[in-house]
Amino acid sequence: MTIDKEIEKGTTEEEYEEDPKVYEVGFHIVPTTAEDDVASVVNTVRDTIENLSGVIISEGTPKMTQLAYSMDHIVANKKSIFDKGYFGWVKFQVVPENVLKIKEDLEKNDSVFRFLIISTVKEDTISKKTMVKFKKTAPAPKQEIKKTEKKEEIKEEEVDKAIEDLVVE
Repeated sequence: MTIDKEIEKGTTEEEYEEDPKVYEVGFHIVPTTAEDDVASVVNTVRDTIENLSGVIISEGTPKMTQLAYSMDHIVANKKSIFDKGYFGWVKFQVVPENVLKIKEDLEKNDSVFRFLIISTVKEDTISKKTMVKFKKTAPAPKQEIKKTEKKEEIKEEEVDKAIEDLVVE
């Protein structure tokens, strides 16, 4: 919703700018980063958010993932192509005007080669997988089913009479 629409509803521009929103940033870290240095890159992302009065809600530890397609990243006028990277995410709450500053800082970070910032909700939206345990029970003993069929003999005379009743002359 734009600021203009918020103002139409009676919210002043100052109130709108001071109302923090919830965002999530997903990012890929350059795969050439040593595993020990991945934590420092995440701390840099966290510090960027916290320095702009952001509050960290939750985060996902970066894990090496295969990318769906190769991507290029230019650092110091040198082009590198990556087909994998460390993927991590951070959910945070911040004033909307500071999101652009966070974006600018992430663009300057040479260790992050791709990121996406989205607006989201505070609640956890990831569905939890639950394990269902079934009790093993002994199979029921097989019971023989006895069918007793009574065959009635139909007389030819009765069949002929029923046919005659159905036939209209």
